[in-house]
Amino acid sequence: LDKEELLANTFLRDFKEVEGMARLYNKWAGEGAVFHYLSNSPWQLYPSLSAFLDEKNFPAGSFHLQSFRLKDSSIFNLFTSPETSKPPRIKKILQKYPQRKFILVGDSGEKDPEIYAKIAREHPNQIKHIFIRDLRPEESDESRYISLFEGIPEDKWTLFTDAGRLMEFNIQQSVKVEEQALIDDRSKDCIVLLHGMARSRFSMYLMEKYLQEKGYRTINEGYPSTKKSIKELAGEELATAVKSCRNKGAERVHLVTHSLGGIITRQYLQSHDLPKGSRIVMLAPPNKGSELADKLKGLDAYKWLNGPAGQELGTGPDSIPNSLKPVDVEIGIIAGDSSLNPFYSAMIPGPDDGKVSVERAQLEEMKDFIIMPSSHSFIMNSSDVMKQTLHFLEKGTFDHSGGAERGNSKEIKTFKSDGCSLFPDGTFKEKNLWCNCCYNHDIAYWRGGTKKERKIADQALRDCVEEKTGNKTLADLMYAGVRAGGSSIFPAWYRWGYGWPYGRGNKAITAEEEKSVKKRLKELSSKKGDYVCSE
Repeated sequence: LDKEELLANTFLRDFKEVEGMARLYNKWAGEGAVFHYLSNSPWQLYPSLSAFLDEKNFPAGSFHLQSFRLKDSSIFNLFTSPETSKPPRIKKILQKYPQRKFILVGDSGEKDPEIYAKIAREHPNQIKHIFIRDLRPEESDESRYISLFEGIPEDKWTLFTDAGRLMEFNIQQSVKVEEQALIDDRSKDCIVLLHGMARSRFSMYLMEKYLQEKGYRTINEGYPSTKKSIKELAGEELATAVKSCRNKGAERVHLVTHSLGGIITRQYLQSHDLPKGSRIVMLAPPNKGSELADKLKGLDAYKWLNGPAGQELGTGPDSIPNSLKPVDVEIGIIAGDSSLNPFYSAMIPGPDDGKVSVERAQLEEMKDFIIMPSSHSFIMNSSDVMKQTLHFLEKGTFDHSGGAERGNSKEIKTFKSDGCSLFPDGTFKEKNLWCNCCYNHDIAYWRGGTKKERKIADQALRDCVEEKTGNKTLADLMYAGVRAGGSSIFPAWYRWGYGWPYGRGNKAITAEEEKSVKKRLKELSSKKGDYVCSE
């Protein structure tokens, strides 16, 4: 398209529905699909685009549009070719949800075949299928597509003119076929589950059943955790379990440990190796020792309950946890920060799970780390912890995109809420204060928008916050604040998303600040089109 046609399509002509696509998308939504609507249109058209899709009964989804302002160089984004603008935004979505499978739907008019083919070659495990609507079938050259999709299996891309043809494509069935292949691969692995001190194999029962349902073979044997030293437990009990996995013909032997089980594993790896590709997930391990052991190990009751191993878990440099050398295997550690024992927690500095502090759970050589809202005794029974365990065993990383994670195990990008738009005069004395705004998508509130407009604005705010911060939890909290209408946790100035820089916390707004906010909102409400941040 030339620039005149592009401008006309963007700002002058009515949106047109492709017949049958809403019905198709709703079928897929019913089969579990979620949608990301990506376009070269500017963000100013978001309300119109969202309203159009809502009117035509398309499923809800996130929007990924172009930044565009008349007052700076971002105006040229409007004329950026799809081959330049689309791939980075698609890849950003793929990177954000590495565990998801994607179907790419486009047409033959905006270089979608070229773009999608390249992305499918770069991300073969994530791109499940490509559907291209042929706009000019009478002029279509099949050899063009065969050449474009070279290296991509023929059953992974489809040309169509009638959306009805795609109704036979069943997402659930397609995923089942892929899941079966994954299960077949998992059968090559064996997982040893190692319970904690003074517990039994039944404490790991739910975790074991979860992993078995995912297709893994498991070894979950009890061991006399209170009768032997850590070195004896590693050389006898764990060695036997690993050998059992090897005897089953496992190509990889993974370990999922709880508490003391993590220390026994590290002791075992001082003189033994696991097969290449094996991974370890440690749940609440006292990797740098335990303050509780320091304070309680002299008590007869503690000695009786925890045995020789309990005497070896102190925080001193000569304790077993602190004297073990780093191990050469991928380790993921999950720490909890919810205590059920305030008496114990009072002895432990910093966040803790009731027995082990978040800080002392970590290792220098760990590959990934995540904090979950779980207590020490029951962390292995958390469904979110089970999912994270599986994610690390298969990917070598935890899933930091979900909402269950606690703490700052993944750095949060700087986010200014919408304070950036309220004080463009540099009140906060920070550079590029405009570049993290989300308020322009939720402007319907300023003008008393309709219920429908406010619904669109609510969702847009959540999408924008997540897009800017990479933090779904923060996005959901912002959204919840909007829906709740403010509270002691979400003051009125914060609920709209027009708060102060992230990190201010719940500090009450002063009368002077409130007056300034109202003044700026009144000024900005008449300048809807002037405040769109460029990327």
